Formats: sequence, structure tokens, C-alpha cells
Amino acid sequence: MNIQLSGGLLLQVAKAAMLLVQSQSVKKEFPLPPPPEITTVQRKHDGEPHYVPVHARTQPQASVEMPTTSETLNELKRRLGKELYRMELDLQGGGRIAGKPCDCLSSKHSLGLEGTAEELLSYEVNPVYGEITAWLRSHQSEFTPEEIAKHDPSHYQQLVPDIRTFRKRVMGTESPAALLSDTEKVVVKQKAMELLNKQLAPQEAI
Repeated sequence: MNIQLSGGLLLQVAKAAMLLVQSQSVKKEFPLPPPPEITTVQRKHDGEPHYVPVHARTQPQASVEMPTTSETLNELKRRLGKELYRMELDLQGGGRIAGKPCDCLSSKHSLGLEGTAEELLSYEVNPVYGEITAWLRSHQSEFTPEEIAKHDPSHYQQLVPDIRTFRKRVMGTESPAALLSDTEKVVVKQKAMELLNKQLAPQEAI
């Protein structure tokens, strides 16, 4: 049976078909985002997105174990304590070696001290770190060999209590043992035992 369609009806059918094609194209080009409980991981060969549940995703694993913030903080404090102790010894020596002015207190030797103090400021709020850097800058002009030669050793020795107080505030104690890490303490203990055993061993007959 032949069905004759009027021109107006044919036009309406054509428009409906065109709208259907356009809606399918838009749907394919701009798919709705996946719900929060799923995630896009890849696309199939036909270009359609492929979704999998969140719990099926594999989380990236660190290739190496990194130190904790607490471990890093303790290590930086030990480094700062060691730098302060070294400066304390240099001040006690009056800024001299063999009685002659040296550059042991100059800026190139205090860079590590100042840098470590500033790095610690990024880990915790402690006014002592800022006080250390301010102290260094206020005395730096006195620490060149030329300036040391102009001053009596006592001028530098009187600065020792300042540094010792800084070290105690950083480490919580004045004991030099606090400057050692657990590994260093084991090594020191082993060396001490070796020396003790050597001293207690019977002397060979001459």
C-alpha cells in the first residue's frame, strides 16, 4: 500500500530526524560526568569512556620510605647543636689557632649555622632560631681575622655563654651527648669498648 505524505508532513519528519541525530552527537561528545563513587580510567576502542568504582583503583605506592617530620626535625636540631658547639669552642679559643687570628669564626663558617636555623623555622615556631641568626649578624663584623687581631681573646670568650644558652634551648641540655644520633652513639660505644679492651688486655712480653 502506497502512503502519500504531504509536503508539510515530510518537512516535519525531516526536522524530527535531524534533531534526533544532533542530540545523539551532543550526547556522545559531551557525556555526563560520572557519579562521585566512580572514576574514568580509560577509553574503549570506540571512544566511549570506561568507568570503574573508586575502590578498584590502585593507589600509587612510595618507592622508598621517607623520614618523618619528627625525624627530620630532630636531625636538624642536632646539626644546629653541633654548629653551635663548634662555634663555642672557637670562641673559647679567642678566635685563634696556635695563638694566631684565624678565619674560624668568619661568615663562610657560620653559613651552615645560619642556614640550619632558618630551615628549622619552616618546621616549628621557636623564637630561638630567629635569635641565633640575629646574634650572628650583630657580631659578624667582629669575626674576621683582622678584627680578631685587634681584640684580646677574652673579648670572644665572654660570648661563649650566649652560644651555650642557645645550644641548651635548641637541644634541651648542655650535654654534648645530645648532639649524637642513635647510630653515632652506637659507634662511639663500640670504639670505647675496643679501647677499654685494648687497655685491659695482657701486655706482650718484650
